[in-house]
Amino acid sequence: SSAPISKRQRMASWLLSLFPNLSSKHTLAMGAKRLPPDENYAKTYMQNKEGLWIYTQSWRPKSAPKGVIFLVHGLGEYCDRYQHVAQMLNEKGYAVFSLDHQGHGRSEGDRVHVESFRDYCEDYFQYIDRVLKADASLAKLPRFLYGHSMGGLIAIHMGMLSQERGVKWTGMVLSAPALYIDPKTAGPLILKVVSFLSWGLPKVPIPWEKGPAAIFPITHDEATNAQYHADPLIYHGGMRPRFTHEILGSMKDAGGRAGDFSLPYLCIHGGEDRMTLPQGSEDWHGRTSSKDKKRVVVEGAFHELHNETPEYRAQWSKAVLEWLASHNSAPA
Repeated sequence: SSAPISKRQRMASWLLSLFPNLSSKHTLAMGAKRLPPDENYAKTYMQNKEGLWIYTQSWRPKSAPKGVIFLVHGLGEYCDRYQHVAQMLNEKGYAVFSLDHQGHGRSEGDRVHVESFRDYCEDYFQYIDRVLKADASLAKLPRFLYGHSMGGLIAIHMGMLSQERGVKWTGMVLSAPALYIDPKTAGPLILKVVSFLSWGLPKVPIPWEKGPAAIFPITHDEATNAQYHADPLIYHGGMRPRFTHEILGSMKDAGGRAGDFSLPYLCIHGGEDRMTLPQGSEDWHGRTSSKDKKRVVVEGAFHELHNETPEYRAQWSKAVLEWLASHNSAPA
């Protein structure tokens, strides 16, 4: 039988039910084990170590795959936005696997909140282990990590953590990795406010601070931009203090530890990206210890190269597919 609940625990639970923003824990993670939130997707959910149900997705080629790609999406969005990317990779023989980060898309968790940035990495390591154990043949294939924007930052941290976790990678594709943001969107004042609130009111949205996507276009394609801002599965609210504190700290850490990153990679960035500035990936790229590394700048392009207008998107797809093909014979 379970231990009795003390008066203090009852009082704490009651206070948190009234003021959930006082806790850095995800609200749903405080409860007992539950069934997946959507029966239509029950088979695709994975329960993470915090007890949150994480939505997962996979796209497989028609024939036996020649490589495996784990795709890591960006801030506020969700993995099904990459269906066309996955289909492009499927046509080249790659099996693609992805998930919605906790607090994103169809996954559980307070929207765009995380206790620790490393939680994103841990969810992915858990998912990778699950995928490779479910199909042992995949473990023998070349294995890549593709990360966009915040997903690129997660991929960089996963790359540095992978050695201690025993996870091997053939290489990584980093699309507009979040390594440096415009100081106009994160000035000294907002940084002080975020640092203070992160420990006192970690979940309270800062209404006037909605991130760079609220200021700058993500592509030159107006229809894509409009669809992005109208999509109910994308988070359009104010940034949360703990999340903002964690991602800014992780960006600084990735830059400071660039010399620890030694995996093969392709880094590709839009030359006019105002959401994650190209200077960040340029500086990081120049200081990594990787012996096999390449950085491509698509001049004139904005943030989401995979959703850009045809002239920019063609440069992105050519660079990505050629780099993957040149590395796909390497062992995982």
